[in-house]
This record gives sequence, C-alpha cells and structure tokens, in this order.
Amino acid sequence: MKIEQFLQTTLYNNLKKKQVDEIRVAALIEELGICKATFYKYYCDKYDLLAKTFDRICFDELCDKSKDFDEFIANSIAAFAAIPQTVFKNAFNSKDYNSLPRHYALITYKMLEKQYKPKIKTAEERYAAQRFAESVSRTLIEGVQTELPFKKEDLSGIIKRLTPALFA
Repeated sequence: MKIEQFLQTTLYNNLKKKQVDEIRVAALIEELGICKATFYKYYCDKYDLLAKTFDRICFDELCDKSKDFDEFIANSIAAFAAIPQTVFKNAFNSKDYNSLPRHYALITYKMLEKQYKPKIKTAEERYAAQRFAESVSRTLIEGVQTELPFKKEDLSGIIKRLTPALFA
C-alpha cells in the first residue's frame, strides 16, 4: 500500500472517533511513524488529505458514474448513505474554509456546469450557479446528517424539480 493510502486510511479511522477539526497532522504522523516532510510531500494540510480521501472513497466515482446533474444528486445521496454516520458527521462538520463541504460544493458546481454550460454565459450567471451548487450540496449534507420530515430519496426529486427552472 502506498503512503497516501496509509495516510487516508489513518485519517478515516480517526474520523470514527473525532471530528476533522480535532484531528491533528502531528498525531497522524506519529501514528504512522513518518516524518512531517513525508506528509507534506503528498498533502497541503489535513483538509487536502480529507478531500483526497473522500475523492477516493466516493467523489471520483460519483462524477464518473453520473451522466447528468440529476443522476449526480441521486448518486450523491446513495454514496453518502453508505458512509457510516459517525464518519460522515465527523468529516463534514467543519467550519474551515477548506473543509469537505466546500470541496463537495465545488464538485457539485462542476457537475452542474457540465450539463448547463451553454446556459451559464456571464459572470453573474456563473456566480448564481456556484451559489446554487453550494446550496444544493449543503442541503444534501444536512439531509443525510439529520432526520428529515420526508425520505432522503425525495430530496433528489426536489432538487431535480428546482434545477431546470433555474436554467430555463
């Protein structure tokens, strides 16, 4: 196994017990018995490690498997539901600017842009699409983390109905 995979596995195992903001790079380095330079050769910080861990676990596959934005939303819900709840909450509950919710919002925007690029022409439209992607990603994350008054699968339908109206 490569050092990157060891680091990602170690972080994932730590997320079973702690929130990402509580996990320290120094503790990961010590746990693996590697030097600081080795960690920083592969990752900028723990949020970069977290993003690449979740890229490997589900985000890369989400993008590859989804033929359009609607399918991406449905696949996101399924992928998030497959992650143990404790790990999901500990990974996504961060206020840091470089946190996993922001990373997922960027991926959501890329998928939105892929489908609606011809309709996103101006800087203002791009800005609006980015804010929409952030709202969608935040809604999905919160929806998976909490008990909703409707089924999680219904969330996909709600977003599907809203999206075309915004890009009509």
